[in-house]
Amino acid sequence: MTFREELSHYLDAMVRAIWVTSFEESRVVPEICEVAKRRSLVTYLWSATKGLVHLGGTRPELLVDPSKFLDVESLLTASLMFLENINDPCLVLLEDSKPYLKPKQVRNCRDLLALDDFHGTLVFLGVTPDVPSEMLHDVLHLTYALPTQAEILMMATATIKGLDADQRQSITEASAGLTLNEARTLMRIGMETYGSKRFDQVIENVWSARNKQIAAIGLVDVARPIDRWDEIGDLPHVKQYYKDLAPAFSLEAARAGVPRPRGALFFGPPGTAKSKVAKAVSAYLSEVSGRRWNY
Repeated sequence: MTFREELSHYLDAMVRAIWVTSFEESRVVPEICEVAKRRSLVTYLWSATKGLVHLGGTRPELLVDPSKFLDVESLLTASLMFLENINDPCLVLLEDSKPYLKPKQVRNCRDLLALDDFHGTLVFLGVTPDVPSEMLHDVLHLTYALPTQAEILMMATATIKGLDADQRQSITEASAGLTLNEARTLMRIGMETYGSKRFDQVIENVWSARNKQIAAIGLVDVARPIDRWDEIGDLPHVKQYYKDLAPAFSLEAARAGVPRPRGALFFGPPGTAKSKVAKAVSAYLSEVSGRRWNY
């Protein structure tokens, strides 16, 4: 189910508050507004810099001016109180409001949602799913996923002209896990730095930046292994298995529509060379398949 479909179901079910988690504000905001438009919902946008804005008509209409307030919390309170007088079905999109949802503002939100005359849905948009504890049972969660490979491929084709099929596949795989804007920026930087004649370096530049982004989250580290099979003693069945499986990991398989293998899981007691074998597998598959595999 797509994000639009899921959001549509929530609005049709008259969910009063939705918490949307996304790093892609520039993509998710138009989607939310389009869903609201198709349901003839009056749409309001709130942010710390814009105040409360009505998005209907040919140009946004400022309803609560942020320059009139000394702090953002007061701006948010005034905006929520303004909405208490809105009786039309509406959608209110609040961008990055989490830092300003202090106890008073949380109370303002809950009071607004409790009004019988308020026929709207509050949509909180931010980069973390951390809902204030007082509102845990007032909201439902939605996550706006990172771009699919098809979306990245379309963007890469438009951003870098003249790519062949293998180059498009490689740059798309290197960009997996990035936002669309991040991927586009890194591709442009790579092309400006290395040019089309050194496209392998462009791909490497995207890989490296993506791995740094993943490592910054703090959950996993990503590395390009250099370990080789001849450093692994015994395990002939494992080595033969991956030799037989290697074609399924290749660019040719991808072009033929074979789903990309998701990876391999090694488990066992400490000290049994699981990491060493996993690194050797990644290095081997990168060597024979024409596609990069990380550890």
